[in-house]
Parts: sequence; C-alpha cells; structure tokens
Amino acid sequence: MNSQKGIAPVVIILAVVILLGIGAGGFVLVSKNKTSSLPSPIQEEKIPSQTEKPATLPVENQKQTVIEPKTVAEPKIAVCGNGVCEQGENAVSCPEDCSVGLERIVLFESDLPLIQNVAWQHVGGNGFSIDSFLDKSMRGFGLLEGMSRGFETVPSRDYLVHLNQLLLRFPLENIEKVFAATKTSLNAFSSTPLEDLPNPNIGDRSVAFKRSLGDGRTFYYIAFIKKGYYSSLEFSGTGINYNDLEYIAKKAVEKIK
Repeated sequence: MNSQKGIAPVVIILAVVILLGIGAGGFVLVSKNKTSSLPSPIQEEKIPSQTEKPATLPVENQKQTVIEPKTVAEPKIAVCGNGVCEQGENAVSCPEDCSVGLERIVLFESDLPLIQNVAWQHVGGNGFSIDSFLDKSMRGFGLLEGMSRGFETVPSRDYLVHLNQLLLRFPLENIEKVFAATKTSLNAFSSTPLEDLPNPNIGDRSVAFKRSLGDGRTFYYIAFIKKGYYSSLEFSGTGINYNDLEYIAKKAVEKIK
C-alpha cells in the first residue's frame, strides 16, 4: 500500500513532463512554419563599380556593323564637240555630237504635194561631208555633213517641175554666217538677178527669192535655218505656183525636230 502511494507521485510527475515536452515541441514546429512562410527580404541589385567591366559576348558572337560613308557622284558635265552625245545634249543643243542623220530629215516624195494632179519622183542626190561641193561663199564654216536631193514631176507632155533641196549641218555658232551667204551663193549660179520676196517666216530665220528666165521658166527659192541646220529649196518650171514651195518649205522645217 505504501509502495503504491510512492509510485503515484512519480507517475504524475512523468505525465506532466511528457505533456510539457509535447507542448514545447508543438510550439517550436508552429514557429518554424510561420518563419518559413514569411517573404524573403528584397535583394538589392548589384551595381557594378567603376572598376568592374560589364560582361561582353565573345568576339565571334558579336555582330559588327560597319557604316561606310556615302559617296555622292559628281554630275558629269556634257562637253559639246567631243564626239559623244552625252546626257543633257541633243541634236538641237549640240548637233556636232548628236546628229540624227540627214537622211532621216530630208524631203521624200511623200512629203510633196501633187502639182496639178501630177506626182513626184526622186531623180538623184548625194551625201557629203566636205564643203568643196558648196559655193565658196559657204566654205570655211565647219561643215559637219550635207545632203542634196532632187525631184521632178512624173514626165508629162506639157508639164515638168523640178525641186532641189540642199540640207547642211554646221556648228551652231556658225549657222548665222552661212545664212548670210545665201544670196551670194544663189547668184553664183546665174547672172539673172534675184527678186526679193516677202519673208516666209519659217524656222529661226528665212528668206525667199524669185528669178525669171527668158524661156518662160521661173525659179523660186526659199532658204531657212533651224538651230544648226541650213536648208535651201529651189523650185523651177513653167506655170508653177509659189504657194506650193511655201507648203514644201514648211514640211522641211517640221522634219527637223
């Protein structure tokens, strides 16, 4: 009995110790869980010091962009007279270099009107580049090229008309001098005097003449210049009309574009 009384206090003490131990363990576990659930403090971004160099990619992985300076081409200045038709030049501004070919702008049968319902036919002509073919009054002005063309109406029993065209190309600075020699050159082929006619006002400058021969034939002449081109037209026959020559001369001017 006494031994049982001695054991009872010991049992009670052990029970209390166990309960205290369990309570302490639970408190520690709860505190640990609360601590792990709290947010971690914000880490400050590390700013490299002035002595630290930022990390760089390997040279083979870097794309190197090379900016080359832009070069602006200087505009090429056209030089008239060098034998090359350059940008900015044309057959009008520089006929020396940009000839369109006289054979393309001379008169053809299709350009000529019917004369009393009679058609024309080509009867000769040639191209040349030396001024010995010209009257001496027109030489020495730097002839570049020339061409002559001859036409006549298809032979008829009582009606035959002749037309001759002379088309010349000179340096632009000499074309006025060539034009001034027109009357002198026409007088070189006949002693019959020329009669001045009203200016037909075609091309850049123009002039017209008439010559009457004793055999009933009449010669009409129109000469004009347009830029670097000089052209003279001789219209001859019996019973011819000057208005027909004016029409032909305007056609000749139009063909020089």
